[in-house]
Amino acid sequence: MLLDAKAEVNAIKADGTTALMKAARDGHLEVAKALLAAKAEVNAKMDYGVPANLNGETALIGAAESGQLEVVQVLLAAKADVNAKRYGGVTALMLSAKNGHLQVVQALLAGKAEVNAKMDNNGYTALMLSAENGHLDVVKALLVATAEVNAKDVSGATALMRAARHGHLEITQALLAAKAEVNAQVRDGTMADGTTALMEASSGGYLDVVRALLAARAEVNAKTKDGVTALMMAMEHGHSEVGQALRQSGAR
Repeated sequence: MLLDAKAEVNAIKADGTTALMKAARDGHLEVAKALLAAKAEVNAKMDYGVPANLNGETALIGAAESGQLEVVQVLLAAKADVNAKRYGGVTALMLSAKNGHLQVVQALLAGKAEVNAKMDNNGYTALMLSAENGHLDVVKALLVATAEVNAKDVSGATALMRAARHGHLEITQALLAAKAEVNAQVRDGTMADGTTALMEASSGGYLDVVRALLAARAEVNAKTKDGVTALMMAMEHGHSEVGQALRQSGAR
C-alpha cells in the first residue's frame, strides 16, 4: 500500500539503512520480494553505521548473518554482490559460517562467494570462524569448496589451532584429514609465539583432541618462544590425564 502511494523504496536512515536491509535481516521474505519488485537497490550499503562495525553492510550480509536462507536466495537471484564487505572486510560467507548457517553457506558458495577471503585487520577466514565455533558441517562444506586448510591469520594461527583451543574433536579430525599442518606455530612476537595446536588442546584439557593430534604426529616437545611446552601447559592447569598422555608420547 505504501509503495502504491509512491513511498520512496530507497529512502535511507541517517546510518544508511534501507527498508530492504531491515526486511532482509529479519527474514521477511515477501516484503523483500515486494521491495525488490519496486526497484529497491539490492547492493545499497550502510555508510554511517552505528555501531561502526556495521558500516558497509548490505541486505545480503544482514540476511546471511541471521540465517535467512530464502531471503539470501532471493537477493542472490536479484544480483546481490556475494562478496560485498562491511567494516573490517567481513563478508556474508564469514558471518554465516561463524554462526553455523550451513544452507546459507552452501547458497553463498553456489553464488561464487570467495571462500578464502580474509578479514582486513586480523586475517580471519570463514574456515577459521566455523572451526572455532564448532560448526562441523560448515567446516566440511568449506573444505569441499577448496577452503585453504592452512591459511593463517595475522598471528600465524590456523583453523586447526582454533578447533583445538576449543576442544572440537570432530573438526580437528576433519581438518587433519584435509592435510592441516599439525605442527604449525603462532608467529606473532608475543609470549604466545611458537604455540601449536597441541599446546592449545593441552592447555584446555581436551584429552581426545590431544590424542588425535599426537596420532597425527604432533611434535610433543615443541616449545613457545619462552620455552613452554604442551606438558607444562597441561600441568599448569591441572590436566593430569593430558599430562600422562603427553608423557607416554615422549614429552619431557
